[in-house]
Amino acid sequence: MKKLGSLLSAALVVFVGTYWAFDRGAKDFQVFYAAWSHVLSGHSSQMYALSPDRFLYAPGFAWLFSPFALLPYRVALLIWCFFKIGVVAFLVQELADVIRKASSPLSRHALSIAALGVLFCARPFLIDFQYGQVNILILGASSWAVLGHFKKVEPIWDFTRWAVLGVAAVAKIFPLPLLLVPLFLSAGVPPKKLRGERWGVFAGVGLILVIPFLFEGLQGGASLYFQWNQALFSRGMPIESHNQSFTAFLFHYASDLATPVIAQGRIYQFGHGLLSLETIKHLSLGWTLITSGFLLALLTVSSAQSQLRRVACLTSGLILPSHLVWKPYFVMTYPVAVLFLSDALEQNAKRSRFIFVLFTAAFINLTTFDLIGYEWAAALEAMSLLLWVHLFIMILVMGRTSSRVKL
Repeated sequence: MKKLGSLLSAALVVFVGTYWAFDRGAKDFQVFYAAWSHVLSGHSSQMYALSPDRFLYAPGFAWLFSPFALLPYRVALLIWCFFKIGVVAFLVQELADVIRKASSPLSRHALSIAALGVLFCARPFLIDFQYGQVNILILGASSWAVLGHFKKVEPIWDFTRWAVLGVAAVAKIFPLPLLLVPLFLSAGVPPKKLRGERWGVFAGVGLILVIPFLFEGLQGGASLYFQWNQALFSRGMPIESHNQSFTAFLFHYASDLATPVIAQGRIYQFGHGLLSLETIKHLSLGWTLITSGFLLALLTVSSAQSQLRRVACLTSGLILPSHLVWKPYFVMTYPVAVLFLSDALEQNAKRSRFIFVLFTAAFINLTTFDLIGYEWAAALEAMSLLLWVHLFIMILVMGRTSSRVKL
């Protein structure tokens, strides 16, 4: 019964998310669909100029997914949502397998723990579905590749996993550090497997980079890459309250700039000029360097942690260096959330740990405008609350060196 309840809770999250996608407009999917339509209509040069909102992905992304635009919009959106539901189901199964293989005391509850991880991260999962975003797909590609790195599988799957991640990493940028896994986390991995993975990375990255030149020629392809670069940099530094990055937090609470709260259509003055804009820029650069160094250390520095625990933190930590971290990006919390839950469910776990888990889940899921009111929700959102909870969970998971759960 407990297993059924856990699975139903995860199913409820994804099906409510799918309903929200249709009910609330799936605004990011509209952007994707427009880019795909431009490709199919022979107007690919317009994908960055004519769009419902900013299209910020590599031009090759538009070609690879353009067959979706052959379908009516609502049919395409439904298939997109079901594709993401399949990815969530895959993630639950994969993480459950990790728990079964790594910890016999928790094997009976492995599927329940992995499913509860979806409920624990319900808010970002729901938002990702609501907007028709790609972050769940990015998480799926990342997990498929890095978990497969430690499995014995057919060589063709080694190649395919990393080719898919290569495409995803170029399209979205922030997963790029994971492409170093086959280069650095090679201890105990057969050379043939590593070669397949490295060739997969090369093929995936090459495919998404070359596609625009194949269809548009050298000049047309170069123009699209210039437009992509312009789109990324013209985005600037969004200081809306729902930007959950460290840099946004500094702008919200340490500068004298007002913070727009889009959900209310108004602005708040949270900060009082504690730091100059120049100081904030330097601190932001420092944060990016430190968190990037942290990711590199996870790849290169030996540690008492299990490889899978390190890789889970690496996957979840990919979003940390960015100055732009929207709320659906926190689906990347899922791998460490499952480890966090499994640590709390050890045989000798104290009841206080369960209460702690509930409080942590409440900070993620119950601090919305609807539940705590606009004033408090705006203040917490501007505080980059999801970032701090995400980082806190990562630190706790990394700190479990002596856990009986050798994940």
